[in-house]
Amino acid sequence: MENKRSIGNVKSLGNGKYVLRISAGFDDYGKRIQLSRTIEAKSNTDAERQLMKFYNERTKLSQDRISEVPGTLQGLYEEFKQNHIEKLRPNTQEYYTNIWNRYLKSREKAKLKSFSPKMVYDVLNKTKVGDKTKKAIYGMLFTMFKRAVAWGYLDINPCERVTPPKYKAKEKRPYTESELIPIIEAIEKEDIKLKLFFYLAVALGMRRSEMVGLKWSDIDFEKNIISIKRSVGKATGLGTYDNKETKNKKSIRNLNTSDDIINLLKAHKDELEKRKHKLCDKWIEGDWVFTQWNGEIMHVDTSTKMWNDFLTNNPMLAKTNLHSLRHTAATLMIKNNVAISTVSGILGHAQMSTTVNIYAHVIEDAKKEALSIMDGILKAKKQ
Repeated sequence: MENKRSIGNVKSLGNGKYVLRISAGFDDYGKRIQLSRTIEAKSNTDAERQLMKFYNERTKLSQDRISEVPGTLQGLYEEFKQNHIEKLRPNTQEYYTNIWNRYLKSREKAKLKSFSPKMVYDVLNKTKVGDKTKKAIYGMLFTMFKRAVAWGYLDINPCERVTPPKYKAKEKRPYTESELIPIIEAIEKEDIKLKLFFYLAVALGMRRSEMVGLKWSDIDFEKNIISIKRSVGKATGLGTYDNKETKNKKSIRNLNTSDDIINLLKAHKDELEKRKHKLCDKWIEGDWVFTQWNGEIMHVDTSTKMWNDFLTNNPMLAKTNLHSLRHTAATLMIKNNVAISTVSGILGHAQMSTTVNIYAHVIEDAKKEALSIMDGILKAKKQ
């Protein structure tokens, strides 16, 4: 039973419990402030008395409610940072922080309730950056305003009425089989660490973050299995950190590998044991496969630098980045008729559709080749 009064209403829940509801005016966004409270009362008269007391407190309660609502973009960012950004991985935290400091902080005093789609367009059009960065700025604003709607600060997300910036990533260029031959010949003359980076990427399709994140306990030397259990990232001010989690659950995987790679790992481990013995107490034990001079985990950028230096010192070799070795692995597997589901599992993609989307052109070429083979077989049968 609900009893309505001009100052509010009382609803009985039974067993001496009541819900009191009052209106406390409007907030800065024009939304009515509805306040409620559950009480215990001896009678309906007692409940109405408490309703009057609740109503008399409305001014302070509504002011407290309004003060919780951020009035500017800066205020929303601070709340977004506390309730969202700080719960993310360090490199993702840095990603958001950089976008804010470089491109959005200059708009920090903009009134949140009046942030319109036109203002979003202004931010994007007046920021002199490439399409990729504009898409990142739009993405952060969209996420912030989406949270603002969920938290009740806004009725609509202004970004929903804005056409997102278009950006098409450059197609990753893998090595061809003919390009790999001279690279393999050259890599055999290099440091064992660089050899491992090359073969783990091009033979097993590992990400650099997964390679740097390897521990010796992840290597089964008897069964020739490498277990991918973690990835390692980098954030400014933090250096390299142990993430303890891979990119997604499917990225946790066991990969069978060759005797050649296992032998390289054994030789590398022997080298580290010698260095550890030589450095004594200066060595920092961490079980990492790829280390700095003192046993600490290697910085993720070191692998990229080593690869780039290798290409610089061998100018006759075809140029591509370290991550493209992973794409080379996937491309060669698909071209050699390895099932897409198997390729996806080896690469550690969250969904098989990810593999299909990334390597659509390679898959299409493989289909054409398969159809050409079938056509040749049928023609031969006719003769």
